[in-house]
Amino acid sequence: MTLQDAEMEVAEAETGEVPDTIFRIPVVKGKSFLEVSTRKTPEHVYREALILGFKQLLNRGQTKLTKEAFPDPEELRAKAMETAEATLDAMYQGKIRVMGGKGADGKVPREVMTEARRIARNLVKEELKRSGIKVSYVEASEITKAANALLAADPDILKQAEDELDRRKAAKVKIDIGNIPISQKKLKAAEAKKAEKVLSATKAGRVATRARPQA
Repeated sequence: MTLQDAEMEVAEAETGEVPDTIFRIPVVKGKSFLEVSTRKTPEHVYREALILGFKQLLNRGQTKLTKEAFPDPEELRAKAMETAEATLDAMYQGKIRVMGGKGADGKVPREVMTEARRIARNLVKEELKRSGIKVSYVEASEITKAANALLAADPDILKQAEDELDRRKAAKVKIDIGNIPISQKKLKAAEAKKAEKVLSATKAGRVATRARPQA
């Protein structure tokens, strides 16, 4: 019997009921949560949930472990086990990202949050398009608001952001932008637009300070 089992038996003896823990589990496509009670969950279901949870944790950080990166099956297997063992050690030390993307220090890295917001905004835009709503008709602030709500309801987006950043860091091909020319047409158009805004602002200032005609 484990210490936790013993504590639960003592609590049950004192109160007459099994201690309960409530977990708020995100329903991804429902963009919301359901509360799961440990007291109401049968033992075999609880064990299955733990196994699935530990499986997901141990397989973190393996997105870049692909057949393309490691053509040799044995090398791929060895690297996967090495990564999983490092993750297990981090779990035992409490040094893993917890639900909501926060690490041991309780903070989400800025680059992860930036990428997560980008993913969330794109998901919101895709949903608008599927619903027949033109994205250009929606204020950017409203899209950001919906994206923030989506991030709160689906912490897995933070994991997607981490995986994407890892993938970019692992990319071996460097993007060469040295030969991409600047469009003089677009440059002149931007400068003309800027000059027009300055002129409009100047005219507006003159109108605002013009004295009212005497009666």
